Parts: sequence; structure tokens; C-alpha cells
Amino acid sequence: MTGRISSRLKVLLVGMIGTSLFMLGMAILGSKYIAAYGGVILVGMFLASMFALFITLPGEFGFKVTNSNTANFMMCASMGEGALTMPIGYAMGLFGPNMLFILMFVFSMIMYYVFKDLMATFE
Repeated sequence: MTGRISSRLKVLLVGMIGTSLFMLGMAILGSKYIAAYGGVILVGMFLASMFALFITLPGEFGFKVTNSNTANFMMCASMGEGALTMPIGYAMGLFGPNMLFILMFVFSMIMYYVFKDLMATFE
């Protein structure tokens, strides 16, 4: 895919929201294996692609990407990834396994709106 980094990120985020909705629908309809395996693999592919694009995003708007900035981004990304598992696990324990799919959709929407606000800041 060619084009601006921000455009590619937007496409990936919308795709992840769509995939999360698909997973939630499959789980509600009783096809939990399709939701668990297919959906999680697709969301993982979206997140892996977005990670590198988010690192290079500031360069698109003329900000210098330094070693220190990249290290801080990597540290925050690792901490955020670790922090996501706790609320998902507790919610699944309290409300059942469908909470995995509900929270993946909610987190996808949060990521989209944070990205939208970030783009407004850059422009």
C-alpha cells in the first residue's frame, strides 16, 4: 500500500474496528472458534502493521524522530500492551468470555478516536 502514513493508519484502524465487530458478531451467534482464532489473528496482523507506522508518523509532519523518542515509544507501547490484559481478564472472569470481543471492539474504537485527535494536533 502506498500513500501517506496517516492514511494507511486510518485504513488499518477502520479495518480493525470492522474485524472486532465481526468477532463480536460471530461470538454472539455461537461461532466462538471462528471469532477466537480468525478474529484474533486478523486483529494481531492489524496491530503489528500499525506499530511500525505509529513510530514513523511524526516524521510525516516534519518532527524529528530521535533514538530517545523511539525508545520512549517502545517502552510506553510495551507497558500499554501489558496493561490491556488485566481489564480484559477481569471482565471475562466477571461477565463471561464474550467480554473479550466486546472489549476488543471498545479498545479499537478508543484507538480510532485517539488517532483522530492526534491527527488534529499534527495538522
